[in-house]
Formats: sequence, structure tokens, C-alpha cells
Amino acid sequence: YIMGCARMILFFVFVALFSTTVLISASPTAAELADHMTKKFQRIDQTPMTLESVQSVEDMWRFLDTSFVPQMLNDELLDQSTEEMSGRNALRRIDDVNRLLGLVQLRQLRVQPNKGCALSGLFTSYDVTCFGPYNSGLTASSEDFGPVPDQFTYTPDVGAVFQGKLAAYDSGGFVAALPYNNSEALAFLANLRANGFIDRASRALFLEFNVWNSNTNEYAVNRLVFEIAPTGVVLPHFRVLILDTYFLVPGGAGSFREIVLFAMEIAVCFFVMMYIAEEASELSVGRLAYLKDMWNIMDWCNLILLMASFAVRASVYISAADLTIGEAELRDPTSYTDLQTLAEDVDIARIVNGFNAVLVWGKVIKYVGFMPYIRVLVLTVEGSFRVLFSFLAMFAVGFVGFVLAYQIGFGGHFWGFSSFGRSSILLARSFIGDFNVLPLYSVQPVFASVLILLFVVCIFCLMLNVFFAILAHAFFEVTHGPQIRTTETEEADYRAEMMVESFNATKNFILKSIDFREQLRKNLPMVYARIYKAEPRVPITNYTAKRDSTVKKRRLTVGPSGRSASKPRSEAETAVTDVSGTSAGPSMTAVRNRVEHMAGGLLSKLQIIGFEVTSEMRESYDVMEGLQMAVNVLNQRMDNIIDEQQDIIDA
Repeated sequence: YIMGCARMILFFVFVALFSTTVLISASPTAAELADHMTKKFQRIDQTPMTLESVQSVEDMWRFLDTSFVPQMLNDELLDQSTEEMSGRNALRRIDDVNRLLGLVQLRQLRVQPNKGCALSGLFTSYDVTCFGPYNSGLTASSEDFGPVPDQFTYTPDVGAVFQGKLAAYDSGGFVAALPYNNSEALAFLANLRANGFIDRASRALFLEFNVWNSNTNEYAVNRLVFEIAPTGVVLPHFRVLILDTYFLVPGGAGSFREIVLFAMEIAVCFFVMMYIAEEASELSVGRLAYLKDMWNIMDWCNLILLMASFAVRASVYISAADLTIGEAELRDPTSYTDLQTLAEDVDIARIVNGFNAVLVWGKVIKYVGFMPYIRVLVLTVEGSFRVLFSFLAMFAVGFVGFVLAYQIGFGGHFWGFSSFGRSSILLARSFIGDFNVLPLYSVQPVFASVLILLFVVCIFCLMLNVFFAILAHAFFEVTHGPQIRTTETEEADYRAEMMVESFNATKNFILKSIDFREQLRKNLPMVYARIYKAEPRVPITNYTAKRDSTVKKRRLTVGPSGRSASKPRSEAETAVTDVSGTSAGPSMTAVRNRVEHMAGGLLSKLQIIGFEVTSEMRESYDVMEGLQMAVNVLNQRMDNIIDEQQDIIDA
């Protein structure tokens, strides 16, 4: 019992430490800076064009000229960028507190002609060139292009790999740097457009830049992407990741928050190593039986994700060790430091910790599962496992059929149904009501009506109700089953009994400690007697002498009729004197209070003795279990020795 309580307390300490570490590591100003960057470059107000309105290459050029460049390179702020920075070049302001860290890097990815596409036989007599979709291993092009004197050349590894809506794009590309001045930047874009920087072979244009906030010492790593489909449609996308200096250097800038956070992360690492050693030890002993317990599988998933998060953070520390962010930009404002990969790795570590939080707090049920209502919930889920797996298989088959039907019927009309993955995601969104079916009627009214009706009836009305029925049946079996499940729950029931006893003992102790009347009776009996009009408690040794003196005095004052010669007998005397004139001892109320007090003391001692005996029995059980495990290991080794000797004899 003591070991079980110690494990539970240790795990709760780990949960509190992990949760606090994750919450503190999230900067409260990161979301504000990210939203500010998004509003500035994506939802641009009072400009001729917004990013969402870009649908073609012509729209893209117009957006860069009329919206992006004026927001990024405002000449009114250029003169204010030369404030005190030790005589070096100043970083250009984009607003009051945010500065552009280097220049804006333009990176284009292209495809080779006549790769990944084929022309119909009708056009064989014509000189027609086709450009297919982008594929990094098949159709991607790295050949120079453009005017002969100033051709655009391919540069590898100047950015980060990007998974877009149309394809996965490499980290290299044809690179150009946007000038520092507004008028020069507009002229530079016009020159790129005239020299054919974006043509039929272009498949993506990246605008990557970093912004440094001087108040929070955070970096906003921005990426503006224009994906160009083979059909000529442009899909814009803007992404901003906030990179704190704490994630680049252990301990960050050395503030109190960062030092404490780093120490807490080290403590979490120690906990993880301790749990890995514990789980590995249990696995080596239990083997197949250990793997049958779903809690153990959940433990390993949690530990693996925690190790993955720490590994990603360590890789970021190693990659950022050689970086001197800001120094190169101050010496040369035309330089650019790629922070895209580091920011994405930090974001991946944050996402992994999000899954870890679900697993860690889900494991709390394992330690509080002995509570009655929680135990019923756990048994309900366990009892429905086998049926749920069969149901999920049936549900997956039906869902895949509907995904294929929607993709085949509407894939040529809507981009959301153009692939199996997009169709799956779009139909899955219908479970939370985020699916608009009205556009489907405008394309195929009859087919859409029948397909939507079948989807609602089969998935919502049938499948989901079967799911609820499985859980309801398992709950009924747990609460109203013919027999109570006692296998594999004896330890939990015993632990529940001990927890109840501990709670009752603690409650009684607290109630006695704050009971004013009891404390007054024990410490100030005379005051207690006057307040509550009860006879004060006197020691037993003194009570006999007091009684004899009282009887002697009364005999001296009693006349022939049995009454006092001076005054009548009082009510108190009547209460303590019987008919013969002898003392009758304490009153019945005092006797009853003392008996109740003595009985309460005996009951409390019996409860303490029972608690100690139960604890000793539990420790003895743990020792016997360890001895049994050791005997099993010795028997297994003895069997192995006998088998080896028998093999030697046979040889």
C-alpha cells in the first residue's frame, strides 16, 4: 500500500511538473505577434487587393506591387530605422516595434518541359510543350533560365521543405532578394516580371522573411507561398511561426523564467529516464503478459513521444549553435538567415507535447481507477473493446465507400474532393457540422441528394447509434451483470478500502482539532463545567477523598429528621445523595460522557491498529510476490541449465 501510494504521488508530481513546463514554455506574447503578422500581410485592410483574392499569376504580381511591398517597405519608416545601434547599420522598421531582419528572399521552383505530362495524338503535328505538376524526384528542374547575360541559377538548401496543397516542395530553388527600398523593390519586381521569372514552368513562389520584435526578443518567421497549378490557378498561403530565443540556446537569454523553465525540463527528463527504466524492467519480467496490458502500451507511446520531443529540441540546439542571428544582418542589411527549419522543428516539438498532454492526463485514470464511478467507466470501456474493434472495421469499410463515391462524383468540380485524402478530411468534418452540402446540389442535384441521404442514414443514423448501443450494453453489463468482476481488481478494491480508511482517519483528526468544546474540556475542565454546567472532570484518586469529606460535612449538619438544621437541602445535594444520606457519585450525564469518550478512544485505537495491520499485510504480500518472482526466475534458469546439460549429453 505504501509503495502504491508513493508511486501515485510521484506520478502526480510528474503530471504537475510536465503540465507546468509546457504551459510556461508557451509565450503569452507569441500569439499576439503571430496575429499581428497575419493581419499585416494576409488580411491587409485598405489595400487594392487581399491575399485571399489572388487566383492567377496576374493577381499575384498585382498583390505584390500594391499590397505586400507598401506594407513591408514603408519609406516613411526608413528614416526612423537609424536609432542608436552602436554606429552600425540599423534594421529596417516595418512598424513601431518590429524590424525586418535582413531582406525578403524570393524562391521559385520549376518543372522540366514534357515531364509528367503527355499530349494527345491530335497535337503530334504541332510544336507544343507541356509542363506537368511538380514532383521533387521526377519533374523538378534545376537548369538555368532567363536572359543569357543575367540568367537565374538554382541554389540548393536555401529554405525548408514545404508540404503544400498541390505538392511537396524542396528546400532549394531559384533565389532572388527583394531590395531594401520601396521604389527599388517595385522596380525589381517589374524587372523580374519582364525577364520571365514566373512563366509556364513555374510551380511555386516563396517569399520568406524574418521579423524581430525588440520588446519581446522574439522572431516571427514568415512564409508567403503562391502555388501555381498546371491549370494556371494560383493558391496563396501565408504562415508565421514565432521563435523564442529560449528554444535556440539552453537557458535562453538568462532571465529568471527561462532558467526556471530549463531546470524544470531537466527534471522532466529525469522522470522520463526513470519511467523508461521501470517499464523496461517490467517488460523483461512480464514479456508477453506485459504487452497484453493496454496501460503499458499507453505508457510506451507516451515515453516515445516524450523522447521524440526532447530529441527535436536537442537537434534545434545543435543546429542553432553556429548561428549569430542579427550580426550578419547588422553588418550587411542585404543578407538573409534561414530560420524556417528551426521554427518548424520547434513547432513539431510543441505539437508532440500536445499529444503527450493527452496521454499523460489520460494515464491519471489508471491511478484513480479505484474510485467507484471512475471504475465503472473503465470497466465499461474495457468490456466494449472487442465489439468496438469490430464496429470500427465495419465503419471504416462504409466510410471508405462514401469517400470514393464523393471523389468520383464531385472530384472534377470541387478541389476538396479532388483526392482520396481531401475527400476523407472533408467528410470527417461533417461529424462536427463543418460541411456545406449546398454547393453539391448545384452540380449534380439528383446524385447529390441520393448520396447525401445515404451518408446521413448509414453513417449518422445507423453507425453512430450502433456505437452508442455498444457502450450502453457494456455499461449495463458492468452495473447490472450477473456477477461482479473481481478478477484483476483485487488490488484496486484493497487500495480503495485503504484510501477510505485514510480519509476517515484524517477527517476525524481534523474535526477533533477544530472542536472548541472538546479542546476546552480537555485543557480547562473548570471553565468547561461553568460554561456547560457540567461537573468538572477530577482525577479518580482525588474523587474518593472529596466524597468522604463531603459525606462527613453533611452528617455534621443533618438533624434527626434527616434535614439540615440551618438550611434546606439543595438540588445539587439531592442529586448526589441517596435516601440513606450517602453519596451516589457523579451524575448520569457525566458518566455517559465519560463512557462515550472512552469508547471513542478505544474505537480510534482499533482503527489505527487495523490500519497498521493492513499495511503490514500489504507489505508482506509485496515481499511474497517478489520472492515468488525470484523463484520463477530461478526455476527458469534451472530449466535452461538442464536443457543445456541434456544437449551436451546428447552431443
